[in-house]
This record gives sequence, structure tokens and C-alpha cells, in this order.
Amino acid sequence: MNRVSLRRLFTACDVNRSGRIEYEDFAVVCGELGVPEPDAGVLFEKFGARRDGFIDFGRFSSRFQEVSETLDLAAFGAGTSQTPWEEFVDRIDAEFVLPER
Repeated sequence: MNRVSLRRLFTACDVNRSGRIEYEDFAVVCGELGVPEPDAGVLFEKFGARRDGFIDFGRFSSRFQEVSETLDLAAFGAGTSQTPWEEFVDRIDAEFVLPER
């Protein structure tokens, strides 16, 4: 995933718009992706959040590929042209479409 797409995904995962992803944000996203709660905690730690309790964009972008492989996103996205992450961002984008003037 390119840097622009990672930034969009990070922003979508930052549910409370704090500029970082806290566990509560991450749990919401994982729920949308169908990830069980115990697995969400493990994945959160894989992003390096254990140190300070949140994921910043640097850690998110540097560890995204590894965490995605751990989650086996290919299994979630079977039969679609988009990854579950991309589908999630598209859903978020659709919810926040501004009306045309």
C-alpha cells in the first residue's frame, strides 16, 4: 500500500481524531473487519503500541505490512478486488461525503 493510502487508512482508524490511534479506535476498526477482540489486542501490540498506549503514523506505516500479513487479510478479501483495509476506508469515505454546492 502506498504512503497516501496508508495516510488515508490511518486517518480512518483515528476514530476520535486525536492524531494517533488509541486502543479504543483500533478496537472499533477491528470490529468492522471482523477481528475477534483478543486478536485485536495482539495486533495493537504488533504496531508497537505497548510502550505508550497508542499508534502514531510512523509506527503504523512502518509495521503495516507485517501486521497485515499476521492478520492474513488475503483470507478476508477473497473474491474481491480490494483488501479489507481498502473496503473499510471506502465505507468511511462514503459516510463522510460532503454535499455538492
